[in-house]
Amino acid sequence: MLSIEELMQEALSLPSAERALLAEKLVESLVFDVDGKIETLWTTEAKRRRDEIRNGTVEVISGEQALAAIKKIVKETLQEEISKLDSQKTEKFLETFGS
Repeated sequence: MLSIEELMQEALSLPSAERALLAEKLVESLVFDVDGKIETLWTTEAKRRRDEIRNGTVEVISGEQALAAIKKIVKETLQEEISKLDSQKTEKFLETFGS
């Protein structure tokens, strides 16, 4: 029987496509201790989202569009928070030194 080190060396010497297949099979063979309730909830959520896409309830957008929207929201939120900080600093300055 091969040691883990020998097995890794053999696996790494395989062509990329065969390494990918081996990696896929290894991942599939892993057994995770998953809470059945959580798995059921995620399955239900995935099916709900699938159904929303199928019946046109939600608009499907590309990953690029989704990331652009998230970046815009983060930028706007940061600008609002920075504005609040600036206002708070201005108020504190005026309280301290008068107007």
